[in-house]
Amino acid sequence: MLSGGVIDRLEIPRVGELPITLGDGSEVYVSLYLAIVVWHGEKRIVQALRTDSNSLVGMSLLFGNRLILDVVTDGEVSIEILP
Repeated sequence: MLSGGVIDRLEIPRVGELPITLGDGSEVYVSLYLAIVVWHGEKRIVQALRTDSNSLVGMSLLFGNRLILDVVTDGEVSIEILP
């Protein structure tokens, strides 16, 4: 998920809408974008959903990596490729 501000600033192309189910069971449609990210030195095309809050990294991008979080305000985050 990417914030609307990031999507607008980077002019990421919108490719459609996607229905998602919220925690309360209701269904909403969100805008779907295709973005290019550099991940571990390689370019990857990823799908991104527009959000009005903070950006999030999905589990499919994190697969095969070690994620370490300091779960405090402004805590350190590290991501490294698993051997």
